[in-house]
Amino acid sequence: MKINFLRSVSWVAVLTLLSRISGYVRELLLIQCIGINAVSDTLTILIKIPAFFRRIFAEGAMQAAFLPIFTKIKESEGEAAAYRFSASLLGILVVLLTLLMGIAEWKWDLCSSWIFSDFAHQKQRELFSLLGKVIFPYIFFISIHSFFGSISSVYGRFGIFNFSSTIGNLFICAALVGLLIYKPDTNVLCAYWASWAILGSGVLQCGMMIWGCWYQGIKAVWPILGIDKHLAGFFRKFFSAMLSVSSVQLNTVIGAIFAAQLPTKGASYLNYADRFQQLPLSLIGVSLASVLLPVLSQQQALQDPVRRWRDEQHFLRFAFMLSMWITLFFWVSSFSLGACLFYPSLKSGILAWKDVVEIAYTVRVFSLAIPAYIGIKILITRCFAHGKGQLTWISGLLNVGVTVGISLCLYRRFHHFGLAFSSVVSAWAQFIFLLCSISVREKLPLHHGLKRLWLELMPFMGVVVSVYYSMPLIWTSETSIFLHIGYMLGAAMVITALLFGFLRLRSHISYKHLRLFWKMFRG
Repeated sequence: MKINFLRSVSWVAVLTLLSRISGYVRELLLIQCIGINAVSDTLTILIKIPAFFRRIFAEGAMQAAFLPIFTKIKESEGEAAAYRFSASLLGILVVLLTLLMGIAEWKWDLCSSWIFSDFAHQKQRELFSLLGKVIFPYIFFISIHSFFGSISSVYGRFGIFNFSSTIGNLFICAALVGLLIYKPDTNVLCAYWASWAILGSGVLQCGMMIWGCWYQGIKAVWPILGIDKHLAGFFRKFFSAMLSVSSVQLNTVIGAIFAAQLPTKGASYLNYADRFQQLPLSLIGVSLASVLLPVLSQQQALQDPVRRWRDEQHFLRFAFMLSMWITLFFWVSSFSLGACLFYPSLKSGILAWKDVVEIAYTVRVFSLAIPAYIGIKILITRCFAHGKGQLTWISGLLNVGVTVGISLCLYRRFHHFGLAFSSVVSAWAQFIFLLCSISVREKLPLHHGLKRLWLELMPFMGVVVSVYYSMPLIWTSETSIFLHIGYMLGAAMVITALLFGFLRLRSHISYKHLRLFWKMFRG
């Protein structure tokens, strides 16, 4: 089935936007229930642990290894062979996830002692142990959800897969609204019931995805414990992908360990600042990669390598133009963005203005890595589609090494700012390594337009930021929310005009590009 790239990306981006907006609402309701304190720090750190395994069994290694093989089997041997392979793989996945859950539930107290190793965090360790045993089974259901979502993606049906996460967020939001109405005695009790809501959202998303595949006419897949001849090839790709994804996602676990040693509120500051950058990363990076993987898998044998590499660099240029706008907007509007999103919590006294200021500064640091993260997502997707999995895990190990080294140097003195800065440096190190390695190993030239774009955008961004710092803007907790909204709208329009004008002046974008873009979209 032929997949229209731009139309699919736009559709996935809209659904991802709904998911992220509902995710923001969920986080704001969670602040209203719990606040920013030691309990919110514990819940924030806890969620990172199952997120690590989710990236391996759900959205990361499993999907990256499964999609190209399923597509190849379907095109060469027919749908029946592809579904036999899927059934065998699903049976193995169910067994592995069941074993993982059993071991985690049995030894979770050991994990708690490892994360919160010092005596000063004794209460957080006990809470971490209690909530973790509730949340961890979420991995089982969300992994099955992603398995069926991968099958639907092969057929170009991205809607139900991406919309199900919005439903999951709305389920958690409904539970949090119930907590706000009934008002449990302590925020610890709120965190406990919020943990059950997270588990319930995983069950709901899994059921919705299975129903969605049936509703869209995709053949049912039932798990079987059998050996398929294609499983060996899958596991070769899977272990390579797992090394890549786990090495990158080790930063999640490493970040959780460092965050557990921060002063109270530090982990929450990092979490909410990271939520700001997750929206553009999802809209551009994840949306492009979700559609790019099956597209590249289908086109691998249809074009010569030089032409494919040129087209892939065009994807990078397109993504960088968008990500630069987002970086500039976050840099000049972080205070206003925080004041608007946290307005109810500020007015109710749950958050102090100092909390918003700390989050805003952390957002600025994180925003510097947005172009690199999007580039990494596209290049790693490209590597998996072309069977170059080894390069991805080597780059991931580089990312981990840089993160650990810089975090050790900075986290005691600069706290959450030091951890945010370490993620920025490691992201750029991984992106540059991936781009140069692909070019050198495969003897493919870097497109002149891509190099020129970066060389000319850097001074442009420096000038914009310098002009911003020359403006006497002083925000306080008493500043009207309407003034913040007006400032953000004005900043968005000015940045758009300046960036588009600069790109047009330097011939990075033209009427021909826009007409071609519209023609591809309508096609």
